[in-house]
Amino acid sequence: MNYKSGEPYKLALENVKKFKPDILVGSSLGGLTARYLSSYLDIPVVLLNPAFPYKGYNMDFPDRFGEFIPKAWVLLGEKDKTVDFRHNKKEMEGYGACISVNHHGHRTPKDIFKAFLESIHNDIQVEIYTR
Repeated sequence: MNYKSGEPYKLALENVKKFKPDILVGSSLGGLTARYLSSYLDIPVVLLNPAFPYKGYNMDFPDRFGEFIPKAWVLLGEKDKTVDFRHNKKEMEGYGACISVNHHGHRTPKDIFKAFLESIHNDIQVEIYTR
């Protein structure tokens, strides 16, 4: 995703509406983008170290999250130097997210991501197939 493209959120929203995915997955700023999209389109979401609160690129995000609070699974790295995992944890607890905290930094190692997906696989299937 090119965050400097002018209207990256609008482009992501158009693509999600077009392709109609069963679930959204995002990391860092992509996690924040996925969180916004999920709240407007009622799509379950998997987030890896989402960028809450966001400070950086001039993004075209809406002023607030949408009306929907879909199922969310969140993996946070307690050694994240980019985004404070405690803030993310508090933010997502308010939405009833299933939160896992691991000992990694901002970039989620492949083995940790794989283990996380394996741990939530059944929940995701139930969520998708019972909608």
